Amino acid sequence: MPIIGLEHDALMEATKKLASQAIKIEMPINEGITETNMNPFSSYAPLMGELGEQLLQYRRILLNDIDQIRSIGNTLKEMDERISSEIEKNIVDK
Repeated sequence: MPIIGLEHDALMEATKKLASQAIKIEMPINEGITETNMNPFSSYAPLMGELGEQLLQYRRILLNDIDQIRSIGNTLKEMDERISSEIEKNIVDK
C-alpha cells in the first residue's frame, strides 16, 4: 500500500531557502536616473519607480505565500502526529 507523507524538514528547508531569496527581491533606484535630463532616460524614472513598487509588492506576496506554506506544513505534521498517536493507542488498547 502506498504511503502518503510529507517530509516536513525538507519542506521547511526549502521554504527557508526560498524566503532567503525572496527577501533579496528589490529594485534600487539609481539617483542619477531621477536627476538626468537626457532623453530617453528622464522618461524612465517614473517607470523605474513603479517597477520598484511592483517588485516590493511581489516580494510581500511571495513571503506571505511562504508563511502560508509553512503554516500548512506545520498543521499537517501536527495532524499526522495526532493520527499516528491515536492509531498506536488503539493498537495497544486492543
